Amino acid sequence: MSEVKLITNETLIVELQAATEIPTGQLHAAVNLMADGNTIPFIARYRKDQTGGLTDDELRLIEREWERIQKIANRRKDILRLLEEQGQLTDALKNSLAAATSVSELDDIYRPFRPKRRTRATIAREKGLTPLAEQICRNANSAELEKQINLLMSQNPTELDTAEDCISGALDIIAEDLSDDPQIRQSLKRKLPRHAALTSVLKKDADEHSPYQNYADYRVVPSRIKGYQMLALKRGEREGHLKLGLETIDEEYAAQIDHIAKKIKYWSAETNPYINELRQRCTIDSWKRLIKPSLETELQNILLDAAEAEALDIFSENLKNILLAPPLRDHTVLAFDPGYRNGCKLAATDKNGDVLATAVIYPVPPQSKKAESMAILDDFVSTYPITVLALGNGTATRETEAFIQEWQDSRSGTPGISKERKRLPLVIVNEAGASVYSASAVGAREFPDMPVELRSAVSIARRLQDPLAELVKIDPSAIGVGQYQHDINAKQLASRLGNVVEDCVNRVGTDLNSASPSLLSYIAGISPRTAENIYNFRQSKGQFTNRKELLNVKGLGPKTFEQCAGFLRISLGDEPLDNTSIHPESYDTCYQLLELLFGPKDQENVLALLKQGRGVDISGQIKDKDPDMICRKLDISSRALQDLTDDLNKAGRDGRADFALPSRSANINNIEDLREGMILQGIVRNVVQFGAFVDIGVHRDGLVHISEMADHFVSDPTEEVYAGQSVKVRVISVDLARGQISLSMKI
Repeated sequence: MSEVKLITNETLIVELQAATEIPTGQLHAAVNLMADGNTIPFIARYRKDQTGGLTDDELRLIEREWERIQKIANRRKDILRLLEEQGQLTDALKNSLAAATSVSELDDIYRPFRPKRRTRATIAREKGLTPLAEQICRNANSAELEKQINLLMSQNPTELDTAEDCISGALDIIAEDLSDDPQIRQSLKRKLPRHAALTSVLKKDADEHSPYQNYADYRVVPSRIKGYQMLALKRGEREGHLKLGLETIDEEYAAQIDHIAKKIKYWSAETNPYINELRQRCTIDSWKRLIKPSLETELQNILLDAAEAEALDIFSENLKNILLAPPLRDHTVLAFDPGYRNGCKLAATDKNGDVLATAVIYPVPPQSKKAESMAILDDFVSTYPITVLALGNGTATRETEAFIQEWQDSRSGTPGISKERKRLPLVIVNEAGASVYSASAVGAREFPDMPVELRSAVSIARRLQDPLAELVKIDPSAIGVGQYQHDINAKQLASRLGNVVEDCVNRVGTDLNSASPSLLSYIAGISPRTAENIYNFRQSKGQFTNRKELLNVKGLGPKTFEQCAGFLRISLGDEPLDNTSIHPESYDTCYQLLELLFGPKDQENVLALLKQGRGVDISGQIKDKDPDMICRKLDISSRALQDLTDDLNKAGRDGRADFALPSRSANINNIEDLREGMILQGIVRNVVQFGAFVDIGVHRDGLVHISEMADHFVSDPTEEVYAGQSVKVRVISVDLARGQISLSMKI
């Protein structure tokens, strides 16, 4: 008897190591910390010593793979239970189940024992044809078969009229047995991706202008299909434009079934011409009728899962870069939400994002009230210290930008206006999702007395001033930086993007006394309800003066405090270290460090600077004192000492870069102004598998194909560019009829 393989938690960790390529010691630490209820941001930031410095991205990978492995383990457990209940569980089956590495493989092993619906094979068995099927498998001669057939016909004359009835029924039994065999199925599954062809054709009733013309007569080896192509095919099928199929050389697959059947001794290797003919008939039927349809569905699902995973990776990376885009600090902004009939909505916000004033102007058709609109703008810039203009990139943007330029030109000769304020910098802001915010409960709560349409202008201004704080107020899928995002499993999309937002928010941290409930709800350990409780506490009790006061908030206990405290800063509070990313659990160590490095007076000065949000560089003092000696004295690791040093140096800052105001060409306003060979500055709006879409200020994003990103081969666009990046591009071609712009980064 073979030794039975046992599935233990250690076995699953080994599987996890194979999937992530992360050392098992780090995996043990990460899995245990997660099991204890710690959040990913907390583990990544404050448990580096235990995990060996795993990043939030690595921890998210561990989290996803562990969930996948647990799903397989749970399915294995269910099948073991079912087989035991049926009295079918053997040591061989236990070992096969233990060796399986996917749910699909587990289901193939269980397939022969699964309760079946009434099939041609079950009907044949009911007619007593199993003995004949067994004779065909063991290579019986013609006389033996004829004798068995005659016996069966005499026993069941009403249902078995002819010898062909008997043969067909017996072959149905064999065909089903072959289709249920896990070794046969796994062998064919391995063959399909490399030797079949996934095909698509336009349905006869499809529109001749169908957007799926590229897939009208499409054929690709499954292993070579790109993720975005698979998503497009499935969308075309779902919308009724395309019919998908799987092209195979059926005789090859039938021959492989025969080969495996002999190998596993399902039937004898020896055969006579008549039996061989029956077996060929049986294997072709088993493949075409029973195996191919299910494997085709499974193959498409595997390809679709892989495509969705790639799309999720790209969407996540784009979203992360958009959320972590540099904020425009210390500027008063006048934002324009352009429109035609309903006018252009204006909102001025101060340096903190608080609304100064709003208005509606009608500078473009159908009303074209330019003079009146310019007067309103003049009033805005004379009343408020506007330093930057923000223009949403939606409807009527081109015409509104032209109007703004005309208005700025009209101010050039006006006396008494400083040169800097005569022509204010204009930034085009991606307004995707702004309308979602304006009509949301969050928008209504922030501005209950403000008309819905004006809230969009406020959102545009704040997106420029602090993208992260503003974008967390809307569903991340509404930001519009994905690839075929509406074709991705909604639950997976929401979960993955929610994780991205959470990681970004905690990477930056926030001011406890100014953060919105939306922003607070993404801080580690804080639920939406707790975020509301924090906000309400702040409204009723006044501003927090130290982090410990969080423990007075309803529903916020010690565990939640542990998870969230380090990510919530308090400026000018009672405790200077509350204005850093240092966790309260490390305050004593930090004070001991400062005592080692500074005398009482200098230490007092350091704490005063920290309280004001001004960083203190202590790296020189540490070097003078000997880092190893300090670590021994404080009983901390060199990594922990470096974190304390970094946190003190970055006090009051969130780690994001400063916003660089872009320069725009005054002569390039629309697609008609473009010429081949032009060199322009643009902003990457979206990165997809086949390239990147770049905003060059003509209200139609141009495509930099992956082949035009660099002089070297590029396999992954995200390795070259990121959403929000400023890039220099060259115009390759312009298709005015289709509104398409091709760009190159090969300057």
